[in-house]
Amino acid sequence: MAHMTIMRWVQVKGTMSFEPMINQQHFHTFWINGKAWGTYEQRVDPKTGGVTSDINVLYGNLEGVSVQTKQKEEALSAKN
Repeated sequence: MAHMTIMRWVQVKGTMSFEPMINQQHFHTFWINGKAWGTYEQRVDPKTGGVTSDINVLYGNLEGVSVQTKQKEEALSAKN
């Protein structure tokens, strides 16, 4: 079975990262960790190649958690 994404949750470091393996131009998935759950979406602008990533928290919170993608290593802001 092929993986759709690689999602890493390192609780000790407080980091969560995503690396979509399919549909990288417009990727959407559900995620869950020990603190919260929600959705992650990634879009690539076809003209600039810029990556936009959004994380939506549906339950819990990501306080103290850094969320990263392979394409851009800066932290994303969570939408509660």
